Amino acid sequence: QELTGSNNFGLALAMSGDGLVMGICEPMYSGNKGRVTFWSRPDKSTNWSPTQTLSSITGLTANNSYLGRAKSWRTNYSSGMEMNTDGTRCIISCSGYNNSADSRAFLIIRPDTSTNWQNGTDYVKRYHHTTENMVSDVSISGDGNTVVIGRHTSTSGQFRIFDISTLPSGSTLSVTQTISFSGLSSSE
Repeated sequence: QELTGSNNFGLALAMSGDGLVMGICEPMYSGNKGRVTFWSRPDKSTNWSPTQTLSSITGLTANNSYLGRAKSWRTNYSSGMEMNTDGTRCIISCSGYNNSADSRAFLIIRPDTSTNWQNGTDYVKRYHHTTENMVSDVSISGDGNTVVIGRHTSTSGQFRIFDISTLPSGSTLSVTQTISFSGLSSSE
């Protein structure tokens, strides 16, 4: 099966560990706001079908926000999306916000795979990086209880780790631990 699209379709994608749920981003959709389409299949012997598209995520309403695109100092663009094993939690990067260098990462959740991904602060959590702390990569553990958001420049970087075994109330993710590194050469 071949899936095609436009607006940088496929720049970021993620699949659940069981191989039954997949998300594909289009960062340049609708004034570069971006959107993500989720696909599923009942078993591994059947084709994928689109099940839901999110084109408006809480906290992401401005043009040039590029949902699914991460910011890299070397290539300028990279993908940023990952899903947990059972397909109920997905972390997505967003390289800009309203024509700025600010970047965000969105965690979207759902109770189980028989329900749609929801919008709103009960289901969408975010972390907002400042201009100096761009999102360069995102990762989520298989059980969906730990998220890591990375950022780097040519000579330094940070990993921010989030314990989400108990989801915070409201829309903001809180950092559990920060690991920093520096002294790298720009050729590494």
